[in-house]
Amino acid sequence: MAILSTRRTTSRPAARALVTLAGLLVLAAGCGTGGQGDGAPAPTQTPSASSSSSSANPFTAADHAMAQMVDANAAWHVRRTVPVDQTQDVGLSVGQTDELTRQIEDNLPQTESVPAGTLQVGTDVTAALVGDPSDVQIRPDQAIDASTGSAVGLLWTWKVRALHPTKDLHLTAHLAMLVPGTDHRLTRDVPLHLTVQRTASYTAHQIFTHWATWAAIVTAAAGVARWLWVRLRRRRAGHATDRDSPDGTAGPTMVSPAAY
Repeated sequence: MAILSTRRTTSRPAARALVTLAGLLVLAAGCGTGGQGDGAPAPTQTPSASSSSSSANPFTAADHAMAQMVDANAAWHVRRTVPVDQTQDVGLSVGQTDELTRQIEDNLPQTESVPAGTLQVGTDVTAALVGDPSDVQIRPDQAIDASTGSAVGLLWTWKVRALHPTKDLHLTAHLAMLVPGTDHRLTRDVPLHLTVQRTASYTAHQIFTHWATWAAIVTAAAGVARWLWVRLRRRRAGHATDRDSPDGTAGPTMVSPAAY
């Protein structure tokens, strides 16, 4: 019996030790799971915070994109005074490179450079020259990219024909471009004013093309002159008849040459 009692006494502490050990293992497993649970959401919260910060300031990306645009000088290459009804070359350049200078000399000789201000230039730049169709005819000619690395060098040329003389022919170049890194398109307008001179050939052309108007005017003037001449002749004939009749009655129809 003593041996049995000893075994019971000995088995109880061992069972308690096993239970305690099992509890420690469960607790350790729970703590490990809890640690992973606490650490896992941390990476997912960081992008959420950054995206909410970006949405709170939508102009940050736009300002960054605009900062990538390049400042460049624009210039017209024209004759400031052009003859009417004759085709002339008109060019617009943006930027400055050696290749651009060579292209201007080759394609726009005998023109002068007229500064047109400073522009912010993006990517995919296009240009269109417009004017009143009743004043001018415009035909696109060339679009030349003479850029070198980050240095901008762009050139557009047009064929322009003024239709009538004027002291102020107003033309406008519409430039369109993309903001770098975005799909946002910007537009810029560059104005140009020219003087159109009358020529002898244009004046002669006007006279001959409006011959019907001039013919009508001459015909009307001739009709008025004939009517005045007939009336004056009848009046003179009437005065001569009155002088030949003493009693005031109508005399012979023959008119004396002395009456004239």
